[in-house]
Amino acid sequence: MHPPPPPLSKARYSDLRGLRDKRRRQAEGRFLIEGFHVVEEALLAAAPVEEVLLGQGAAKTFAGERIAAAARGAGVRITEVVRQVVEDLSDAETPQGVLAVVRSPDPAAPLPLDRDGVAVLLDGIQDPGNAGAVVRAADAFGCSSVIFGKGTVEPLNPKVLRAAQGSHFHLPVAACGDAAE
Repeated sequence: MHPPPPPLSKARYSDLRGLRDKRRRQAEGRFLIEGFHVVEEALLAAAPVEEVLLGQGAAKTFAGERIAAAARGAGVRITEVVRQVVEDLSDAETPQGVLAVVRSPDPAAPLPLDRDGVAVLLDGIQDPGNAGAVVRAADAFGCSSVIFGKGTVEPLNPKVLRAAQGSHFHLPVAACGDAAE
């Protein structure tokens, strides 16, 4: 049996836990993703992943080994933590044991509209599962981007990210204040 990984400092744990809060995510320009598939998709798409957190034991699974190899190949820091830390930081009822910290897209960047492509506009969609499913479908159908309009759930909401299953890293996803923009 392997010894447990060293504990995270209180400051580091607090920093990571703060990313569960929308205001903190926006202020820091970073967000958490979770689950083997979502983290692997982010790494394979060369998303700006800062760090991968693997719960104790997760690195020994086939999926965990693939994620660790992809992270090493991308020069991303890998931190092994006790399983309880992953469970505390996770938004899922049954966490898979892997999280990653990703830099957010620049909110001041122009909206990703392609005149030749099909952009999907979400207006007033409050259910994060539905919004994530639309992002996933837009990716599957080859749409050029997804725009979250006014009154729509935040694109980087943990439940939206989980429902989209990594599609955020395959096409531009942005938010705007008003659908009329």
